[in-house]
Amino acid sequence: MFTPSTHATVRPFYAFGNTPAVSLTESMPQGADADVLLLGCGDVRHVLYTCYAERGLPPRRRVDVTACDIEEKIVGKCFVFDVGLGVWGFC
Repeated sequence: MFTPSTHATVRPFYAFGNTPAVSLTESMPQGADADVLLLGCGDVRHVLYTCYAERGLPPRRRVDVTACDIEEKIVGKCFVFDVGLGVWGFC
């Protein structure tokens, strides 16, 4: 017997992601500058946690973050957070 099929059009919403944040520079030697590329960067948890983990460690390193996503709004959100971190001196 044939029955109509349905397609789920609602995507799950994860306000702060569904995985724990990690430091983007944990595998790099201390003091070395970092160039980081985030693909499908749905949120900025990893950037925020990296700033937290690097805080107070001498010498201060330069971290260059490039974020890519399929939606422009997500990239804009990452940009606003990253500029705010730089202006406030957190990173």
